[in-house]
Amino acid sequence: MACHGIGIVALNIGDRYLGKGWIAIRSPWVARLLTWHYVCFTWLFFNSDSLPDALDYMTALVHNFFIEPHYAEAFLVISFIYFTYPIVKNFTEWFIIQLTKIPHLYLPLVFIVILWLVIYIAPLGMPNFIYANF
Repeated sequence: MACHGIGIVALNIGDRYLGKGWIAIRSPWVARLLTWHYVCFTWLFFNSDSLPDALDYMTALVHNFFIEPHYAEAFLVISFIYFTYPIVKNFTEWFIIQLTKIPHLYLPLVFIVILWLVIYIAPLGMPNFIYANF
């Protein structure tokens, strides 16, 4: 998609003139925020049926700065995930270290509980392929 190419070109230009990882070195939060917004911006074009629909969405985004009450919960969940990600991104390594401390006799029970949780939490049915409607 053209948006991906434009993002790569902008990244390469920034790396060449500002230095590799210039923003990420100075502020990882700003780098993450820019990446998040660019990805959401490109999803707008990817998910729209036509260019006029995408432009209508962009117009609505520019003119609506207030969060409607029925979207407040979703906004809070997304904000919570965004701000806690740097804290929990190393959870996998921590979990593996904890698993190495468990006696080998109890590991099958731990894996059964993990598998049960995955099956219990998983959505029902087969999710649609991401490019099915493209």
